[in-house]
Amino acid sequence: MKYIKFLDVIDDEALSLVGGKAANLGRLIKGDFQVPPGFCITTDAYWHFLKSNELAQKINDALTVNETVLFNTQSSEAKIRAFFDAGEIPLEIIKEVEQAYELLNQQTDAGDCCPVAVRSSATSEDLPNMSFAGQQDTFLHVTGIDSLLSNVVQCWSSLWTARAIDYRNRNAVVHEDQALAVVVQQMIPSRVSGVLFTANPLTGKRTEIVIDATWGLGESLVSGQVDPDHFVVDVSSREIVSTYLGEKGLIIRGKPEGGIEEVEEVEGSSVPTLNDSEIMELVMVGERIQDYFKHPQDVEWALNDQGVFYIVQSRSITSLFPIPQTYHKEHSKEEEKSLQVWFSFASWQGVMTPFTPMGQSILSDIIGNISGYLGFRELTLKQRAFYIAAERFYVNITPLVRDTLGRRIILTIMSSLDPTIHSILNRITREGDPWLNSSSQAIKLLLKPRFLWKLGQMWIETARNLIFVKTAPDKLQRHIESALTNIAKRDQDKPIDLLRQVKEYSAALPELLFRHLLPGTLSGHLPMQLLLRLTSTLPRGMQISLDLTRSLPNNITSEMDFQLWNIALAVKEDQESYKCIRLLTDSELSNRYLDNRLPNKVQRLLMDFFQNYGMRGIAEIDIGRKRWTEDPTHVFHVLKSYLEVKDNQSSPVELYQMGVMKAAEAERELESSFKKGLSGSLKRRLALISSKRLRLLGGLRETPKFAIICFLDKIRSNLMCIGTVLTKKDLLAAVDDIFYLHIDEVEQLIVNEDENSEATNKWKNLIEDRKERYLQENRRKRIPRLLLSDGTAFYDEQLGSGEVSQKLSGNPVSPGIVKGRVCVMHDPKEVQLTPGDILVCPATDPAWTPLFLIAGGLIMEVGGMMTHGSVVAREYGIPAIVGAINATSRLQTGQMIRMDGMSGEIEILSDNDDGR
Repeated sequence: MKYIKFLDVIDDEALSLVGGKAANLGRLIKGDFQVPPGFCITTDAYWHFLKSNELAQKINDALTVNETVLFNTQSSEAKIRAFFDAGEIPLEIIKEVEQAYELLNQQTDAGDCCPVAVRSSATSEDLPNMSFAGQQDTFLHVTGIDSLLSNVVQCWSSLWTARAIDYRNRNAVVHEDQALAVVVQQMIPSRVSGVLFTANPLTGKRTEIVIDATWGLGESLVSGQVDPDHFVVDVSSREIVSTYLGEKGLIIRGKPEGGIEEVEEVEGSSVPTLNDSEIMELVMVGERIQDYFKHPQDVEWALNDQGVFYIVQSRSITSLFPIPQTYHKEHSKEEEKSLQVWFSFASWQGVMTPFTPMGQSILSDIIGNISGYLGFRELTLKQRAFYIAAERFYVNITPLVRDTLGRRIILTIMSSLDPTIHSILNRITREGDPWLNSSSQAIKLLLKPRFLWKLGQMWIETARNLIFVKTAPDKLQRHIESALTNIAKRDQDKPIDLLRQVKEYSAALPELLFRHLLPGTLSGHLPMQLLLRLTSTLPRGMQISLDLTRSLPNNITSEMDFQLWNIALAVKEDQESYKCIRLLTDSELSNRYLDNRLPNKVQRLLMDFFQNYGMRGIAEIDIGRKRWTEDPTHVFHVLKSYLEVKDNQSSPVELYQMGVMKAAEAERELESSFKKGLSGSLKRRLALISSKRLRLLGGLRETPKFAIICFLDKIRSNLMCIGTVLTKKDLLAAVDDIFYLHIDEVEQLIVNEDENSEATNKWKNLIEDRKERYLQENRRKRIPRLLLSDGTAFYDEQLGSGEVSQKLSGNPVSPGIVKGRVCVMHDPKEVQLTPGDILVCPATDPAWTPLFLIAGGLIMEVGGMMTHGSVVAREYGIPAIVGAINATSRLQTGQMIRMDGMSGEIEILSDNDDGR
């Protein structure tokens, strides 16, 4: 038959023909699972129906967005489904459906009217990376050919529900490419129905199976009409760890004449739908299905009166945050029984977006070189400190968490880095899990002679900085310049030589990092920590300490921001430049700058700026992301915001000077705040010494990141040159494609550049697959702060009183109270920040900081006292709060709020959106 495929003959290659649901059912039958018999009306029938009724253009017209009218998906759904209702099924399709239905009747001994389920099976649903569950129609207990055919048309048209259209829009799925098949299966007279998750969908825990069950057909559960029984089973111990009996008095069942009916049976609420043996039997079926598909599954099942479980659907659980695949590859089953703890690198670096494959590769290579430099040669090639999950880095802190002393160290670090992670770690380490038994292995590992020697060198250099405080900043800058110039200058363009130089830059970083960069940071950080301790008992101790961090000199990030501010002042004085910046879009200005077509003054000023800071960019720690010299769009975006600062508003320069004065006042207050006597005198002396060193060395905190970015810029430049050569040889489709390969893969490509076209196409296909995965991961909205190797994902700690409608709360990191308009941003170039706006964002890295000069306040979802955004906010004197859970969704652009950077409280004053 042309338009029909029976489920038992469907193979893995038939996805585009039968859709995700039917393909999975076919695989289940081949895996010898108990699946009701049935057939699939293929997508060929759908396309034939569209063509014979001339619907393609009508659908396209209904989806067309008029730029002057808000796109209404409900209206589009109504129009499109009306087209389907008016259409006629081609006779050849009708005949094949009749024939298949007759064969099913014979197969099931059901006479002429076998009750069937008619279910939609879209080509983009029930896939490992995407789920369209519940977006298309299902019809239960359908009897007779006429009802069957009518419901088939309804299934076809349900491809165009408002929900399905919206979902495809959000996930960048092309509408015109989508088609829908229809599954027709024998109805199981269900005594009990439900769903089973082979991993806990709430926590992500892979060692728990969750079962929801209700009486009768599962439609009441899927549609949310009943509160089902809920069972949680620990698969390792085979114990039912949680049982909840729901209010499941509503039962849906089939009627003899066809269709379904709802029946109220209150007595059924107090009786469990499944006994313990049935639960454990279902658990074993779920485990078999997961092993078969090699991915956690969402399984729909039915239990008949004879006690036989039938599987009516299985699809991947797409909501689970992935566990690093390399972890499973590198560890034995025995090792995996020992739980691992990883924290999100994004919390430290403020990069919530995925890393490109080359970004992952280069950073892993640098980490491996650091391991070797510190004496851990065995970890140089196979480092176990960083893992990749969802194309993002997670840092392995398991050895520290398991060690009594190490646990104290990591909790202390997290209290400054991310208080939310600190809170989560504190809670889970108190729960007494066996895997947290104290061990001294981690500390013993750190007692290696080479590690102690390198650590000693680092602290000696830190001490030198604290003693020779005035010369430390200049000396650090000289070491950075020397490290960059010591590597041989590129005087050839052979890819293999360029690649060798990439490895040289990577290998040179550890020495610079531990001998000079980290001592620079520590020499500013230690006085700050000492000050916080010395002033902890003073009435205004915290305020004094934080005020001393305002407007710090020797801060490379502040210097960058002020150079850009001075460009804005110069543009205001030049009419031609001012008019050009104001009238053209950011992308138009970017293109003109790259073509050297901007007005002379602004062109020259920006060239000077990019000479100093052009190696920076959004998510700059990822070498695969473009730098400002390649795409200066973001810089023009900020420049436009600077031009909005009115003459009667305080300029960033004035605010900086006010910060200097505020710090001087804090130093004077510090001098008079301690009690008299020997103890008070000693504390006063230490506090003043610390404050002077903090003022001179605190700004160096930004230097290590800047130096690393300079190194990455050199590496990126080399890789771009390699990419250019490989593109000319048609080994790559585009220069930037090199960033979707790993460093060792680039080496393979260079060495084997004479490969045939089939091998070359394999590389190109791999790159395209990785680009698609990157884009897919870029749409992921939430990233766990902490991840366990059993899949448990911690996004936030439990919300407290801050969840009430008009108030939010977070961790205060920069003092001050401000009222202002909210501007929610997920990307620093997506919307225009108006001077005085309170910037609300997930996290920040240095590319965001130019916006700090004109922001009235800062609210971030992640971070701590010592993360980048917090430090810079204090230096600029703007109130800041971090760890404000879901702030970017709970606050909307245009709202007026009041934030207190000393208490962490955020109050919504007005919900009026100004429409900007």
